[in-house]
Amino acid sequence: MNETYVLIFIIATTLVAALFINRFHLPKAYLNRKCMGKEWLNAFPNSSKAEIRNFLCVFSESFMFKTKDQLKFEPNDKLYEIYRTIYPSQHAPDAMELEIFATLLYKQYNFKLESIWSENITLGEVFAEIKNA
Repeated sequence: MNETYVLIFIIATTLVAALFINRFHLPKAYLNRKCMGKEWLNAFPNSSKAEIRNFLCVFSESFMFKTKDQLKFEPNDKLYEIYRTIYPSQHAPDAMELEIFATLLYKQYNFKLESIWSENITLGEVFAEIKNA
């Protein structure tokens, strides 16, 4: 019986490690990008830097990225594409980043991501919907 508990512990520990190892690091596709703040301000000239940063902070928090990296994402980045760079296999367990993002958007902005969800939705489109709500 003790062997079963040890085996379960090892499997659980391995899964947790697999989920969180290298977390808080951007995927390589975004790692070497310069600051995209200018792109956000060009796309949303009526939005303040603080509004854009707050939105990107919610996104970064959801995906467990470092706050300092939040401006590495641009308005045209597809949400699902970012997710798939972290989890290329559809069969691998995730840390529920998309669900957490949806929850935080609702708490912060009273906005339901499900109402506009598509695999092609971009961060800029989500931000625009929040601004128009």
